[in-house]
Amino acid sequence: MNEEIPVIDFSTLAGGAAEERAQVIHHLETVSHDWGFFMVVSNGVPKRLMDEMLDACEGFFNLSEDEKQVYNVKHVLVDPVRFGTSLNTSMEKISKLCFISSLMAAQPLLPLFKYSTIKEISDSGDLSSLPSCYSCRGPDIDGPTETLEEEVPIIDFSLLVGGTAKQRTQVIQDLGKACRDWGFFMVVNHGVPKSLMEAMLNACMGFFNMREDEKQEYNEKHVLDPIRHGTSFNTSVDKVRYWRDYLKVFVHPDFHSPAKPSGFREISVEYATRTREMTKELLKAIWESLELKPDDMEEALDLNSCFQILVANLYPPCPQPELTLGIPPHSDHGLLTVLLENGVNGLKVEHNGKWVHVKSLPNSFLVNTGDQLEIVSNGKYKSVVHQAEVNASSTRMSLVTLVGPSLDNVVVPAPQLVKHKHQLAYNGMKYRDFLEHQQANPLLVKSLLDLLRLHN
Repeated sequence: MNEEIPVIDFSTLAGGAAEERAQVIHHLETVSHDWGFFMVVSNGVPKRLMDEMLDACEGFFNLSEDEKQVYNVKHVLVDPVRFGTSLNTSMEKISKLCFISSLMAAQPLLPLFKYSTIKEISDSGDLSSLPSCYSCRGPDIDGPTETLEEEVPIIDFSLLVGGTAKQRTQVIQDLGKACRDWGFFMVVNHGVPKSLMEAMLNACMGFFNMREDEKQEYNEKHVLDPIRHGTSFNTSVDKVRYWRDYLKVFVHPDFHSPAKPSGFREISVEYATRTREMTKELLKAIWESLELKPDDMEEALDLNSCFQILVANLYPPCPQPELTLGIPPHSDHGLLTVLLENGVNGLKVEHNGKWVHVKSLPNSFLVNTGDQLEIVSNGKYKSVVHQAEVNASSTRMSLVTLVGPSLDNVVVPAPQLVKHKHQLAYNGMKYRDFLEHQQANPLLVKSLLDLLRLHN
């Protein structure tokens, strides 16, 4: 009989509101009486640690028999370490090997616990097939299945900031249409020097190429720590792993930088400044496309103290790229995200219910709308869902600069866009709380934004 067993969300029990915790306790009482069995999710135990424990036990069973002999069946209570077969061979005539399997039991076991990053795994050459803990794609995965090759909107930034009044007006209209129809566009003639873009990509690759012990001080910290290095999305909550290493650095309003590699600080401060200035000009034009006054934008979003993060994503070659993703379908938490690629494509955006494979032009930026823009526009401009794919032959690197409102800003729909109370589409939420919640939980499309959505 196929029947769904009860599921308990431990994070709600341990950290939820009093009412939510009471509901979990009542649910526990019911399932303990009716089942005596349940599944615990969001348990806070890092998946990495669970995988490593399984692999360590597998490693013990793979020892030679003489190495394990010292622990062979002893007294059931007195001896703290015992190894044997069946349950208790001193009482049973039939014996069986008790075998603890890992999630990868169906394939040759790779000692993944030796490696802390995808780059290490890929560079090792130990991998001929994809470990099942990275398998996240298949016919049962929700979302669009068809991929299109379609031209994305192109915005000429030089006409926005240096063109005639007529040209600027046209670009603002084009921006509004791109945000409304796509939530995505490509920016050309943006004024950021090509040499700076290349230097920033090289600096980030220099970080990823450092020894693991040099990067270790930044490994997997709290989601609001200003410098973080890790793998997947958030290994403490990921139900499956993603084929990605990352470096995340807060660069505004307070600037941070890893100490190495040499030159990273100087390059990143200039790159962050130039891309932030460009992004604020784009936001001002998008604001005008909503027929709102630019001065109101500063008041609504506090952009003088805007939050900006620099994220370098590394996607090394993968043995079975059709089975995994670099990052799953999601929307970004900020206002606008500016993305630079190293010449290897892999970004897909959702458009009209289908995936569009994006091919960037040389020396261009790819820009997508985020959740805070959807909220402040009262849903007129939706944040776009996108994902990163990987390939078998080339290392892809993307460099993201995301700009959001001030972390202490409570983002609500612009009052000018809500003429009547029933037209209000979203509740407000402090951006810091929004960011922390999204980054500390499994990445599920637009799950947090959906919680703030009002259904009038």
